[in-house]
Amino acid sequence: MAIPYEVLAVLDARFAVVLPHLDERQRRLYLASEAEALGHGWISAVARLAGVSESTVTRGREELAGGAEALGRVRRPGGGRKPAAERDPGLVAARSSC
Repeated sequence: MAIPYEVLAVLDARFAVVLPHLDERQRRLYLASEAEALGHGWISAVARLAGVSESTVTRGREELAGGAEALGRVRRPGGGRKPAAERDPGLVAARSSC
């Protein structure tokens, strides 16, 4: 099967932008989803472009097919903005008096 150069170029560009920001499991699932979207025979091409083994992509496909659990919380507990009422306790009192 001849793989069109344009498809390989697009995948290579996507991988270069996205993969450095993903952890191991996210990378495996993302690569598997790309291989699935492209259809039969793309596992080896995706693996070669991403610089991973074919078994990594295959394992990702198995996880996706098996209904892998969601990745869960990304931020550590306490991350993000604090509620306005917590930053300024006077806000709650001002609202109650309205």
